Amino acid sequence: MEQVFRRDGEVVADAVVRARFLRRSGGSVPMEEVLDLAGPVPDHRQLPEWVAQWNEGSSRHGREL
Repeated sequence: MEQVFRRDGEVVADAVVRARFLRRSGGSVPMEEVLDLAGPVPDHRQLPEWVAQWNEGSSRHGREL
């Protein structure tokens, strides 16, 4: 997820957050299911390559713990 904060039209903070959605019954909701509910990602909002690499690195680190 991305959160952008603006003041008077100027970006003052921009954050990228890695998150997961959890089921009440336990476990994570697969991203495909989240996207089915949210609708397609607009073409101009595709995931930047650096975010995909960061996410993969974060996922790998979590498996090593």
